[in-house]
Amino acid sequence: MSKASRKDRLRSLIEASRQSIRDLWEDLPKEAQQAREQIDHWAPKDHLAHVAFWDARTLARLKHILGGPAPEALEGHFQETNERVFREHATRPASEIISCLETVYEDLLTALDRLPDETLEDRQRFPWTAGRPLWQSLVFTPVYHAIHHVCDVLADQAKIEEARALQEEYAERMAALDPASSWQGTVEYNLACFYALHNLPQTALDCLATAFSQNPDLIDWSKQDPDLDSLRSHPTFQALIEG
Repeated sequence: MSKASRKDRLRSLIEASRQSIRDLWEDLPKEAQQAREQIDHWAPKDHLAHVAFWDARTLARLKHILGGPAPEALEGHFQETNERVFREHATRPASEIISCLETVYEDLLTALDRLPDETLEDRQRFPWTAGRPLWQSLVFTPVYHAIHHVCDVLADQAKIEEARALQEEYAERMAALDPASSWQGTVEYNLACFYALHNLPQTALDCLATAFSQNPDLIDWSKQDPDLDSLRSHPTFQALIEG
């Protein structure tokens, strides 16, 4: 796969993620669009405010790479940040949140177009990528993370099969970005997390077995990943993490 084609596919994925958010919002009944929830059970607009915040953080990092100021450092645990974002946006009109999200995605695509291909492949220059190429971070936040929240909203709307189909579609598209076993394992692991969170334990365990065989480095993280808590007492899970 050429670097240029990877960039093109990444751009296509980010555009698709934006469209999936649009489709989700347009298909929601009005009462769901207007709903206000609690911090431990978000309304659809709270999910989108959360996505907009973290996408904006990614955008700020890209702008810094392109010569802009460094993004402001976040204090405390990420969960504290998520709770703060919820409180700050809880009374904000949904229309403002949707407009902000649209702008962030448009600016992300503009910044991506300006990034040299070699920068996308760089593993060492940016400490926040933890030794991974930059393009993987751009897949995770505006694509995987966003679709994860789209699917949470779908599940809350009793559309679990639609959520599953969407997760599997994006997993296939993300896997096409890189044939390396480490990346294939990461994609499979993320799919396992969705299954574990939505009461599909055997399917999750099957995915984890594949993920660990492709990327054994994921085993350590799985021991503390809250997305897999529903599997912890399962003998198969114990066998997988013990090797």
